[in-house]
Amino acid sequence: MFSFLPHKLCLVLSAILLSTTASISHAVTKQTFSGTQCESVYSASTVYGAGIGYQYGAIENNSSTHWGYIDCPVPRANGYSSGTIADLEVSVTDTDGGMWCTAINRNRFGDTVASETVYSTGTGDRVLDFGSVAGTAYEGYITVFCVLPKSGGKIHSIVLDLN
Repeated sequence: MFSFLPHKLCLVLSAILLSTTASISHAVTKQTFSGTQCESVYSASTVYGAGIGYQYGAIENNSSTHWGYIDCPVPRANGYSSGTIADLEVSVTDTDGGMWCTAINRNRFGDTVASETVYSTGTGDRVLDFGSVAGTAYEGYITVFCVLPKSGGKIHSIVLDLN
């Protein structure tokens, strides 16, 4: 009578394990990257790069006279070298109300496959939400270029979700 119990127990445990594994296999492709992976397009010895620094996980423009020009390479969150951008958000502090960022989906040669620009709609802490960015770059990469306002403009983080 109890000779089949271990077999049934194994089947039940296998079913539980498979259901858990199935939910894990749908791993979230959304990842958050710190603003400290961004860098100024200009060196610190120039007037456009002199005020750029890092603080509390963000890149910040401390210049009181010049806007900063920032490039952020964004790793592929899904571990693959291709995929469409399902959602892209940049968390910023806009001190002027005129900040903007462009998300660029590039192919492996660096050519632009698709791009989209989002403008800030006010001052303070904001999320620039690109939504999806068209184009699939096989063996490509993503960059985000932002113009940081003077006197404290910041990029805190970038959130990327790939299909």
